[in-house]
Amino acid sequence: MKTLIRTIIILAVLAGIMYITIPTEENHRTMVENKLTERINKENPNSLDAFGEKIRLKLTMLQFEIDDYVVLNIGHITHDGETQYISIGMFNHVFLIDGLDL
Repeated sequence: MKTLIRTIIILAVLAGIMYITIPTEENHRTMVENKLTERINKENPNSLDAFGEKIRLKLTMLQFEIDDYVVLNIGHITHDGETQYISIGMFNHVFLIDGLDL
């Protein structure tokens, strides 16, 4: 019984910390755009391709939506009825999902 109570307390504290540290929608959007820009700059430094990719990134960010789930938020893009998940925001940080195909 003590183990169950301890587990519940630990989960409640963890949920409380996650609730307090969830990134705002504006912060989430900014962090995703910055991280994707860094990725573009790293893959295509000083090239015309990088310029095209940055324009495509701006257009993609217009379709970017964030779903809020109280203790975390998930960023996604829906295009032609297909949803692609891009990021997860929690603990005041945004994590990009690997294998993005924007």
